Formats: sequence, C-alpha cells, structure tokens
Amino acid sequence: GTLGLAYPTTAKSMTAIAEEFSGGSGGTLVIDVNWRPVFWDEYAPAEARRTIQSFLAKYAGGIVKITDEEVAWLFDGEISREDALKDPMRVMEKLPNAQIVLVSAGEFGSSYACRPVGSGEGGCYSGVVPVLQV
Repeated sequence: GTLGLAYPTTAKSMTAIAEEFSGGSGGTLVIDVNWRPVFWDEYAPAEARRTIQSFLAKYAGGIVKITDEEVAWLFDGEISREDALKDPMRVMEKLPNAQIVLVSAGEFGSSYACRPVGSGEGGCYSGVVPVLQV
C-alpha cells in the first residue's frame, strides 16, 4: 500500500523496491492505494495526494487496487465514486501505465479494467462484479 510513503525511511525502501520491479525483474508490482489520512498527519491532504499520484505515475505498471472513495479523493473529484465503479476505464485512463485496475466499492461490488498483454493490440476490457449473497 501507499501508507509507507508517509514515512521517509519506508518511502525510500518502497521506492527502491519499485525501482527494482520497474527495471524488468520479471515480477509484477501490485499497489494498493490504501489511503488512510491518520497516517499522513504530517502532510496537508494536497501534499499527500501529490505524493501518492507521483508514486503511481512512476511505478503503477502492474496492478493497482483502489476503492471508489480513494478514486474520488486521489483524482480530486474528477471521477465520482459511482463512476469509478461503473466505468473503471476512467480510472485506468488516469493510470496509463497500469495493466490492471481493481476498484472495490464495499457493499456495492467491485469492478476491473485490464489492458491487453503483449503488443498492445486489441482493446482494453472491463466489467463490474456484483456483491454475492452467501
């Protein structure tokens, strides 16, 4: 998650690991935005947002998991919670390097958007997964 970016020592370690993965180590970097304001008390919300956006812009080349609430916050209201769930491609557009975006919306379900693997031919695809009653 991005919680560690709020603390300099952890942020440095996270960046080093992300650099290693983005350098072609053969792995897939999975980032859970996991926005929790309580961990960012040393930062103004706008500064925290910029820090997370910058990290995602540079290292979100694999899988990004984000909640509908985090989408609304991270992109400063450009995408509503409802739109994040209904149209995860809009979230994907904001994270152009991500291969997969997973949007969770609690009791309202989840959605996903994926880019084609390989040469990039073919379109992206997406869908909504409803909550299953068990």
